[in-house]
Amino acid sequence: MRPRITWLIAAALVIVGLAAGVDALRSNDTPPPAEASATQASTTHAATTNPELAATPPSAQLVTGQVVKLLPGRVSTDALGMEASFEVFPHWYGYQVPGLVRLGPHTTPGGLEVSLDRGGIEVNALDSPLARAARRLETAAGIRIHNVSPVRLGGYSGRRYSGPSEHDDVILLGVPHGTLVIRKFDAIIRRFEDDQERREIERVIQSLTFRP
Repeated sequence: MRPRITWLIAAALVIVGLAAGVDALRSNDTPPPAEASATQASTTHAATTNPELAATPPSAQLVTGQVVKLLPGRVSTDALGMEASFEVFPHWYGYQVPGLVRLGPHTTPGGLEVSLDRGGIEVNALDSPLARAARRLETAAGIRIHNVSPVRLGGYSGRRYSGPSEHDDVILLGVPHGTLVIRKFDAIIRRFEDDQERREIERVIQSLTFRP
């Protein structure tokens, strides 16, 4: 997967340094998910290239090391150091490994990965407390932060950092075991359905809840 790298994504990478470790946990032998709807072009392509997709039922829980199509409604994950859940829409997919969750309305061809190039969410769990993570982001060289605002998700407080584009957002959320870095990805290529999908992405973020 090659998600679009924006200035703020680069800043988050300066903070977490997780990309290489996360990629090392992934396996090309992981069975792909079924696509959500045969009416979508991406679904048709995936089902054609990998017939096993049609046999995988939707899930209300993420599965470690495997892309799954998600049932609309509340979905749970245990990958972030505490039980978390969120609301998703039809045709959404999810992937998790320890410390990382990826969510989005599209997969790559064949359904092997959640496609962040077409918009989605990535959540990383850090051991460092919120204050330390925030200082590293705010003092990173070459980073242009246009706005910092308080945010509260699932009963926990944090900071939202906005960049030159209204869609360049990173949220640092303080949780009992450290900090969650929530990155919102926008689609590289503008499409008719982008506005709806951007609204869905924000609503998924706002629906996050946690149980220690």
